[in-house]
Amino acid sequence: MDAVGATADLAMCNANHGVSGKLLLNGMPILMLPRNAEQRLVAQNVQTLDAGLIAPVNDARLCMVKLDQMLSSHRYRHGARKFARRRQDFAGSILLQRVLSLIREMRQIAA
Repeated sequence: MDAVGATADLAMCNANHGVSGKLLLNGMPILMLPRNAEQRLVAQNVQTLDAGLIAPVNDARLCMVKLDQMLSSHRYRHGARKFARRRQDFAGSILLQRVLSLIREMRQIAA
């Protein structure tokens, strides 16, 4: 996903939680084609952030309209980058918490 974020104008996906989160953390706007209720909830939240748009899976014409809308505006790139900036320490903080937890466990075992 890091390479996609560095080279693409936007990403298209079904708006599953993991992929959408990784794309947003890389500042990548998303054209989302949700296929189930969970994906629709993720897509609605991303759209609320102005970091992407929802397009219907079964309407190619409307999907192209949404794609053109995203490509012709900086709004969605700005929204995705804003999200990424606000959470730039997200992955690092989780990793740090895990490392500290392991160190504590090792100290307890050694004691």
